[in-house]
Amino acid sequence: MPDYSSSFTKYRAYNITPDTLTAIVSLVTKFIERPATITIYLDDDHEVKDTDLDALVNDTFVKAQKIQRLKIDGRNRLGPDLVHSISISFESDQLLRVVQVTIAGDRDRSIVARRELDTILRGAEYWYSALLPSRSSFLFFQLSFFVPVVIIAALSAYLTWLFGGAVTENSITGWVLVPAVVLLAGYFGLKDYVFPRLTFDIGRSADRIKIAGYWRNILLTGVVIGIVIKLVIDRLLK
Repeated sequence: MPDYSSSFTKYRAYNITPDTLTAIVSLVTKFIERPATITIYLDDDHEVKDTDLDALVNDTFVKAQKIQRLKIDGRNRLGPDLVHSISISFESDQLLRVVQVTIAGDRDRSIVARRELDTILRGAEYWYSALLPSRSSFLFFQLSFFVPVVIIAALSAYLTWLFGGAVTENSITGWVLVPAVVLLAGYFGLKDYVFPRLTFDIGRSADRIKIAGYWRNILLTGVVIGIVIKLVIDRLLK
């Protein structure tokens, strides 16, 4: 029986590349002292499983389908009273969980493996991951809704003022509803496309990475160009 066991969850945003998977598979293989099992879950409930990561990543079927989730696990008895087991699952669910890990075995080796995994996952985080919580809670669910609404309301008022709308301390023109509706629809409708919590840089699944980058560039460019045009017009009219 193991003398150490731990289960934990990651709520950040990750881009899982073949190099990331190679590092994790190597860690799992070293920990259980036998080949790790990699299971890839694709669209339409298809499932592909193997112990050869290169074969899976280069499989034409895997490349042609979108990856929904992925799991790396293994178990091995290393002695009469010692079993090493580990399971690492990647899936973005409704509870905002992205990575779920269970590890058990010798205490010292388990702790070392967990630290190595944390290092690998930190290297796979998206830049905007720092804006996401390290754990889920009811408070976060509230903040994840109200904070964007407050920010969008402030940005809408700013854009309205920037383009000549009447904005004072005591009143604001009804035109503020136009940018507010557009921004709210864009945020809640496109946030999973613009800021995905989990992507796989493998075959067709990598398209989501390109699409997200494309939308982020459009949003950033649109805001910057709008501000620059406004400043130029103001200067020309002076």
